[in-house]
Amino acid sequence: MSADRETRSQAKAVYRILCKTYPNIRCELDFTNPLQLLVATVLSAQCTDKRVNLVTPPLFKKYKTAKDYSRAKIEDIEELKGFLIEHEFDRVGIFTYSHEENTHAYLVNDDVPEEVKGRRLQEIIDVQRAHALLRNKAIVGNTYEVLIESTSKKSDQEYSGRTTQNTVVIFPKGNYKPGDYCLVKITECTSATLKGELVTA
Repeated sequence: MSADRETRSQAKAVYRILCKTYPNIRCELDFTNPLQLLVATVLSAQCTDKRVNLVTPPLFKKYKTAKDYSRAKIEDIEELKGFLIEHEFDRVGIFTYSHEENTHAYLVNDDVPEEVKGRRLQEIIDVQRAHALLRNKAIVGNTYEVLIESTSKKSDQEYSGRTTQNTVVIFPKGNYKPGDYCLVKITECTSATLKGELVTA
């Protein structure tokens, strides 16, 4: 059996087990084809499924195929910036398009210069960072339960952890260890990271 056939066989076996274990499972994301599910899944990493279902209908109506996404014009980039401002995603995962072999999109002619891709990407990042900074400033002074993940990359005297909203927080180690939960009061922030101090119960 080839590696490809073996992988498909294993995937089918896992699928059968999942169907038997979770017979009435339903995806909370609304979609009608694999491309829509892919796009909705990427968006769901940035906010709630409920919000994704509110914003995807007009998106799916305008972009019906992968080729439609690859042919987005400058006006579409401006529309996307407005889309981000209107819906205020907590975070976004974005990147420039690149040809990947053995994909359907690889057959599409990539006629957008790398310089233009980079500029468009930066415009979107700037919009998101501005919103994220405002959002983070609004929660300075609040106290959150944080799951400790690891020692901070910038200081061995601090931990890096995440709130229940999946926002990174940097704070003094105290007497805790990775895997522990602790209370942290937010004292300052950047667009991507919160800094805080431990709160004793």
